[in-house]
Formats: sequence, C-alpha cells, structure tokens
Amino acid sequence: MKPLLLLALACVSATGAEQKSPLPADHAERMTRGLVTFTQHIRPVLVKSCLGCHGGEKTKGGLDLATREDLLKGGTEGAAIVPFSAKDSRLLKLVRHAEEPHMPPKADQLPSEVITRLAAWIDDGAPYDGPLLAGKVAKDKSKVTDEDRKWW
Repeated sequence: MKPLLLLALACVSATGAEQKSPLPADHAERMTRGLVTFTQHIRPVLVKSCLGCHGGEKTKGGLDLATREDLLKGGTEGAAIVPFSAKDSRLLKLVRHAEEPHMPPKADQLPSEVITRLAAWIDDGAPYDGPLLAGKVAKDKSKVTDEDRKWW
C-alpha cells in the first residue's frame, strides 16, 4: 500500500509544480512602465485627493495609501486593489463612481484621463517608488517585532 501512496503523492506534487507563476511574463516591463506612471501621474493624485483621509494618522475605513504595503493590505472593506487587474480592484470602482462610497467623497469624479492612468498603473502591478508621506516607511518584514511575538 505504501508504494501506491508514494506514487499518488508524486503525481500530486508533479502537477503542482506545473502551475504558472503568479507574475506576468512581462513583469519587469510592467513595473518599469508603472513606476513612470506612478511618479508622473498617480503619486500627485493620491497625495492631493486621497491622503487627507487615507494616509498616516487619519485612515478612514482603515485604508492607508501611504505605502504600497498598506495599499495592498486594504482596509475594513478588504483589498483596495488587485495588482495586474484593474477591473477587479475596488479602488477603481469607487473612483469611477461604479460603487459606493464614491471617491473622492463629496467631490466631482476624478478626470477620465486620471482614472485611465490609475487603471493602467494597477494593471502594471501598482508599483510605488517610495512612501507618500515623509517619515512613513514600509514595514521591514524580516524583523520580528514585540507585536509579532505576542501573536504567537
């Protein structure tokens, strides 16, 4: 019976090894293009239109856009974006006013060219060139904090 079990495990392992990488084949090209889009177009919009409510100490809905790590983590409503998939990203639905609450709140919809660039940036993986707020740094995941130790 053991040889049959080993054969079954080997087959399962082999099929798992054939799964595709989660990154697109043109990942490096997308990240390069996305960084240009971010620095020239997205960063200024996030700073001007979003960080007042979603950055630093003030994070409505638990969503902090100050770092890419925080953006990917999302807020109380879940993930804000799905990297490489603008169509599945809640943030884009909110700024398009396709879902509530419309973003930015109590303001006109962002210009269509901004929304188009935001979608392209998300489809390129939503890269950041650094935190949006001075003094805010992405968490170093290689360090174990006291908070991490308490969790275990």
